[in-house]
Amino acid sequence: MQRIEKLLGFATSLIAAVGLAMIIGIAVPVSGADIYVNSTDDVYNGDCLFECTLRDAILVSNANGQDDTIHVPAGLYNLTIPNGPVPSDETGDLDIDSPDSVTIIGDGPGFTTIDGNAIDRVFRISIANGNVVLQGLTIQGGNPAGSGGGIFNWDASLWINNCEITGNYVTDPARQGGGVFNEEGFLYMRDTVVSNNTSDGEAGGLYFGLGSSNTIVRSTIDHNHAASVGGVLTKGTSQFFNVTIYYNTADDNIEGLRNTGTATLRHCTLVQGSAATDIAISCNDLMDEVILQNTM
Repeated sequence: MQRIEKLLGFATSLIAAVGLAMIIGIAVPVSGADIYVNSTDDVYNGDCLFECTLRDAILVSNANGQDDTIHVPAGLYNLTIPNGPVPSDETGDLDIDSPDSVTIIGDGPGFTTIDGNAIDRVFRISIANGNVVLQGLTIQGGNPAGSGGGIFNWDASLWINNCEITGNYVTDPARQGGGVFNEEGFLYMRDTVVSNNTSDGEAGGLYFGLGSSNTIVRSTIDHNHAASVGGVLTKGTSQFFNVTIYYNTADDNIEGLRNTGTATLRHCTLVQGSAATDIAISCNDLMDEVILQNTM
C-alpha cells in the first residue's frame, strides 16, 4: 500500500511539474510518434485507435503536433474516396500539411504500393517549412485535375528515397509534372525510378518550378511522355549526380531535359530517341547555366 501511495504521489508531482513548466514557458520535450497502418482500405475513421488506414495515419500526424514516422506494410493501397464539391483532407489525394516532420516508410517499391486509382493525385504536400520523407514506396495511378500526377509539393522540404513513381497522368495541357511537381520547395531524390508517367502539358517525369532547389542522386527517369519535355523540366536550381535519363518522348521532341534555370549534371547519361529531331538536352537561352561533367 505504501509503495502504491508513493507512486501516486510521484505521478501527481510529475503532472504538476509539467503543468508548471508549460505555464511559465519552459519547453517540455515531446517525443516523436510511430504510427502503424494496419488496413489497406481507404477509410477515414478519425483516429488510429483500432483500424488505422493510411489516410487516418496522415491526418492524425497532421494534427498531433509531433514528428511522426508512419509505417506502411506491404500491400496495395487504392485511394477510393473521390473529391466532393469542396476538396478536403478526408477525400481525394493524401494531403500532408503538418508543420512537423513526417516520414512515411513502406516495405519497398513493388511491395508497398499506393495507387491514386485515377480519382486524384497520390500525395499533396503544401505546408511552408514542412519536412516530409517518402521511402520504400511505389506511387502510381495518380490523375489530378491540376499539376503533379504522383506528387505535388509546394514550399516544403521533400526527401524521396528508394521509391518508384510510375503510371501517373496529368491531363490538363496547362499543367505540369506527370510524376512529380515541385514549386518553391526543396527536393532531394535518391535511388528512385520515375517512369511511364504522362503529362498533356509540360514535363512527363519531373517538373521543377521557379524558386525550387532540387538534388537527384542515383536515379533513373525513363519512358515518360509529355506534350512538351518528356523527362525533366527545371526552372529552378537543380543538380543531377549519377542519373540516367533515357527513352522519354515529347510532342515537341525535347525528350530528356530542358533547363531554363541553373542545372549541374555530373556522371549522368542522357539518351535521346531514335528520330533525328529528338533532343536529349535543351537550354532556353544564353542566360541559362548548364555544367556537364563526365556526362554522356
